[in-house]
Formats: sequence, structure tokens, C-alpha cells
Amino acid sequence: MQKRIIRLLALLFSCCLLQYAHGQCIIDDLVKDLNDAKTPQSFKDFIKGNSEGMMAYKKLSVYPQIRKDAEVLNATSKFLSRHADFMTAHPGKFENIISNLRRVGVRCNTCVSGVNKGIPALNVIIDDMDWALTAFKNKNVDIQKVFTEMATQGGLNYTKADGGAYMLNVLKTNAAQDADYISSITKFEYQYLDDGSFEADVFRTVGDQTHLSEFKSYTSTSWEGFSYADKNVRQFAAYIKSNQKFEYFANVAKLSEVPNPAELVKNQFLKIFKDNAKVVFDPASPLFKNITYNGKTINITTYKQLENLAGNADFINSSLFNFVKVY
Repeated sequence: MQKRIIRLLALLFSCCLLQYAHGQCIIDDLVKDLNDAKTPQSFKDFIKGNSEGMMAYKKLSVYPQIRKDAEVLNATSKFLSRHADFMTAHPGKFENIISNLRRVGVRCNTCVSGVNKGIPALNVIIDDMDWALTAFKNKNVDIQKVFTEMATQGGLNYTKADGGAYMLNVLKTNAAQDADYISSITKFEYQYLDDGSFEADVFRTVGDQTHLSEFKSYTSTSWEGFSYADKNVRQFAAYIKSNQKFEYFANVAKLSEVPNPAELVKNQFLKIFKDNAKVVFDPASPLFKNITYNGKTINITTYKQLENLAGNADFINSSLFNFVKVY
């Protein structure tokens, strides 16, 4: 009995140390959650006597649904214990990322709200963040640029957490399939033109070639308007004029209602080639050389030739569009 009382007192003491900014002890919330008939049993089993779990509970305490999800708490608990140096060096960044993910409608396994099916559930995203910090810990690559983007506050910046979550998940998937993938990444948010006007999400070195990667976590509606936005046209032209290999990753999970997601995305670039051929064409770009189309190999030497080819709907089946990756 005495040991039980001591454990209870220790738990109460640890709870009272975990306070909101306005000084309210979170024990009130914990008692409320434990007594709520709607609280998942998995949460009650997880939190019982779990001091690291309580630290995770504190980090998520402002979200009444998320804080009761055992899988999110477990992922957060592991993240906090493995990356204490990150939490110390970047105070508030983890919390801002969670806040932004909540704003884009991130799901958790026991939440009744959360509608964003285009990115993984919150526990998976936190695990992916854990993976990224571990994978790049001893490498000369600034992974913090990705986390800073995901944590950016103000205006519509919260949507960057959606894009970052998608990108990290793709990187983790690619790394699992290619043992050299992580070592090929040398920069994040890389300025790939001399004037620094455009950035690639990922810069990779593969053999003696540079690969630039752009990640777009867009819905079908956003993709349908992609070719009409001047900033998208200019960014695409900048990729072409960098004379490097590049690729656009499109989030297939955001396009589940589309019969052919790859066709939808490629058609947006086809429109750019047709409507803005003079802007995006660069005769020096390797993109326009040795293109396989209708069983032949062609080179595009003028913007007019590009414009004419883009008038053919089946041109999206040519190798020119290999830069589009729908994952």
C-alpha cells in the first residue's frame, strides 16, 4: 500500500510540474480524460505510470483529441527522448509544427475530427520527423531547414507543414528502397540559380549529376490551376534553365478521386509548354534532347517546335515528361 501511495504521489507531482503557460496544472485535464467514458482505453493503458508518456501528454495538452491518442503519444514520447538536443536547441519548433499540422486537418487514429487524408496520420508524421533527424544527424546536411519551413507561422504558411510531411514520407520511402538515397542528398532548400531567386526542396548528387526535387502536396483543384499561376511558370522555367536534372513529386494521396493522377499532373506541364513555350524553352537544357516520342528520338531546337508538339494531347506520353513523379 505504501509503495502504491508513493507512486501516486510521484505521478501527481510530475503532473503538477507540467504546466500551461498560465500556470494551470494539467492534472485537471488528465483526471478529466481518465474519467471520460469516451476516452480510448488504449490511452488509459498507455499513460498509467508512464512518466515519458506524461511529457508527451504535456506537449499535446492543448489538443483535447490528439492528447488522448495512444499512438500519437507514443510517437511523441519517442521523439522527445531521442531528440532532447533538438528540443533544447529549437524551443517551440515542435509545437509550431504540430499546430500547423492541426490547422491543415491532420488525422489521428482515435480522433473524431481531422480530415486530411492526403498526408499520413499524425503519429506517422512524428515518426517520419524522428527518422529524418536520425538519418541526417551525422551528415553535413541541414535538415533543420525542412523543420523550419514546417513550423513557419503567419498567414497561409501553416500549409507548409502539409508539404513537409509529404516530402519526409517520400524521402523515407525512397531511402528504404535505395541504400544510397540518403547519402545522395546534400542540401535542402537549395538556391539553384545564381541570383538565388528559386529554391529546390532537395538537392542530390548522383554520380556526377545534380538532381533537383520539388514536392507538391496539391489537390486536383490546385493542380488544375497550376499552369495559370505566373510563379509556377517562372519556377518551372528556372528549373529548366538551371540545366540540371529535376523532378516534380506530386502527392497521389491528394488525387484519389482522379481516374489518372499522372495524366492530370502531366497535362498541367503540357499547358505550360503550349502557352508559355517562349518563356520556358532553353536550347541548352538537356530536357529537350533525346526525347522518345511515338517510337522516335527527337530533339527540340526551337520554342515554336515545343509549342507545336505541346498541341498534341498524346505528347504527355513522351519521355520529356519523365520529370513528373506521382507518389
